[in-house]
Parts: sequence; C-alpha cells; structure tokens
Amino acid sequence: MADLFWDELIEIEEIKVKIEKHGFSDEEKTKLLEIVYQTLDLRIFDVILTQLPSEKHKKFLDQFSKLPHNPSLLQSLKEDAQDIEDKIKDMGRKIKEEIIYQLDQL
Repeated sequence: MADLFWDELIEIEEIKVKIEKHGFSDEEKTKLLEIVYQTLDLRIFDVILTQLPSEKHKKFLDQFSKLPHNPSLLQSLKEDAQDIEDKIKDMGRKIKEEIIYQLDQL
C-alpha cells in the first residue's frame, strides 16, 4: 500500500485487529487489507472530487500522481474545498464502521 496524504486522517488499527482475530491465513489477511485500502482510496477520492470544484480536478490529480504522500495536498484541498479534512475523516469513519460490522458478521 502506497503512502497517501490522507493516511494520517484515518485510523484502521481496529480493522486490522478484527481481521487478526478471525484466524485468516496470511494470504487472506493481506488480500483483505488490500481491499480495505482500495475501498478507502476509492471512496475518499469520490469525496475529494465531489467537493473540489471541477476546474481544480486536473491540478489536484496531477499533483497527486506525482507525490501522493505530500501533506501539502491536503493544505491545497482545504483552500479549494470547504471542510474537506472533516469530510475525509467522516468518510474514513463510515467505511471503518461498515467494514467492522461486516467482519463481526463472519
């Protein structure tokens, strides 16, 4: 999993603990975590691109593709999209709750 600028905004340790408790094989754990990260990335991108004015999409995507871990990306987003940090955190919490619920159903 690549480091992304929003990683510090979203805590997934509880998901990792739940996955560990289920006794999955190492390969299954790795695959499940990949799915968790992919889900987070896609849904956070949706939040960002929904909140960001369309004329700013290309600039953001260009910067992200060059340095996806750069914290200045978040600062730039804050200037162009109102409450974007809170919206990213909220989406992270929502996804975390959904995943934990599904893991609890196993």
